Amino acid sequence: MSSSEQKLEDLKITREEFDRITDALKQEEFRKLFVEYCEEISDPENRKQYEAEIKQLESQRGVECNFVHPNPGFVVKTTDGKEKVFINIAKNDLVDRPSYEHASDSSGKIGMNWSLPLIQAPVRKDVDKKDQFCSVYDVIFHPETLEIAERDSRFRQMVVHTALDAVTNAYKIELDKTNLRFPRMSYKGIAKPTVIRKKNEDVDQSTVDMGPLTDIMPPMPEEKPKIIMDHVKKQEEKLPEYTTPKYSIKYRKNLEMHEYTNQIDAKINSSIPSHMVIDINLPLLKSANDLILDVSHNKLSLSSESPAKYKLEVNLSYEVDEKEGNASFNKEKRILTVTLPILVRKIGVPDIEKERKPPIEVLSEKDFTENEVGQEPEAEIPAEISSIFDSSSIYETPDFHILSYHEAELQILFETPNIRPDSIKENVLDDNFELIFESIGEGYFPVFYGSCMNFDPFHILKHDFKISDEGMLILKLKFDAIVKDDQTFCYGAPNSEQNRYTVQEMHDPSKMEALKLRSIDQIEVIYPTPELIKFESESIFKIEE
Repeated sequence: MSSSEQKLEDLKITREEFDRITDALKQEEFRKLFVEYCEEISDPENRKQYEAEIKQLESQRGVECNFVHPNPGFVVKTTDGKEKVFINIAKNDLVDRPSYEHASDSSGKIGMNWSLPLIQAPVRKDVDKKDQFCSVYDVIFHPETLEIAERDSRFRQMVVHTALDAVTNAYKIELDKTNLRFPRMSYKGIAKPTVIRKKNEDVDQSTVDMGPLTDIMPPMPEEKPKIIMDHVKKQEEKLPEYTTPKYSIKYRKNLEMHEYTNQIDAKINSSIPSHMVIDINLPLLKSANDLILDVSHNKLSLSSESPAKYKLEVNLSYEVDEKEGNASFNKEKRILTVTLPILVRKIGVPDIEKERKPPIEVLSEKDFTENEVGQEPEAEIPAEISSIFDSSSIYETPDFHILSYHEAELQILFETPNIRPDSIKENVLDDNFELIFESIGEGYFPVFYGSCMNFDPFHILKHDFKISDEGMLILKLKFDAIVKDDQTFCYGAPNSEQNRYTVQEMHDPSKMEALKLRSIDQIEVIYPTPELIKFESESIFKIEE
């Protein structure tokens, strides 16, 4: 969309209205009348007469009205992170004079506290020399304020930052206070007066009758006029050395046909995007030659010294391949776009088949007779017990509650549905009970859970499992001592700091009533097979860079 089309759309007129205006402008008589109207409202004498009539009309209903015309002073140029911002530092005699009082800080140093009264005009839109939209604000001081600013550079700096603070507080925007520019102009745009209205206490409002004009007159001002700004500068404001530019992060994902198969690991990485796109707004830079950009596998850093001081550090939510990334700078929009491919960590499905316990071998009668009578069987060397957790895998920690405890037995419910019974693995290592299982999550891809608990000083003598109709796991533990309410235990993720709980704290007997238990052998997990997708053309999907 061109700039002219954008301007036309911003008018928000109907097609019928547009056609009527177009037809009217084709008539010479209408064009003459329109020119006369423009000359009439632009004539300074006519404007003075208009303002005088408004003052007289407002005074009849007990309102004192003043038109504050901003007289040129100097202009401050900055940005709000997206577009240019011009602040007109103007002057008018209707604003109160600046004042000060002597004061001292905590160290006893004597100085002055300045109060700089000001008036703000509503924001208006304008264009810069490149025909790009910008925002213009008028901040009006007393002429004496600007006279002192011309003689004293420190006072001028205080006036500038007072105006910046006034705009920031009134319109709730963030202005770049580091990269300020002072163009060679005394005023930006066309000066428009600001109307200040307040009640006249000498007029009895009950006797005022405006007749038919009552409905079209503006509302009465407040009893106590709202002070827009009365800025007191107590000490020099320490500004940051660099400005942090505004930025946005978007994620992009390529189509992978592997994710549409019925393999068990098809959707493990389906939620991870393939690329990260970072847009950084740099409205005061003209080219990328002024930038220093550094990207590591988990961090992006940007800085510039001239013509504007910018510094940005972003911690990336995914690990990226910094060697394959690219960056481009849009000179028209002043936006730096950084595109980084995301490194996908290969999380394989644990090979459950290899780690299952071998079935019990049934020996025949012949096998017994082959052994010599009286020969002592060879003593088996116990295998070294190690942890079942894989350091290269990522485990989620399941939520749990204690269903019941009686004497030396305890039942624990892991509130994770759709557990695959053949994926359950358990291990007791140094009184630490280790547990791993797999659940079928949303999208029909597996989610791996792992947890570790310790009931020191109790020792686990026996453990067993049950599965509910919802596919939740129930663990039954038997100890060498009686379990009491205040018995503490530790629970948490593998190879990480664990939290300490009490049995009574995690006991929730209400969950037992809704459970229907069944044996693990009765569970059958059915994996839904996605429908096959047929493509008539090989190039049906196209990704535009």
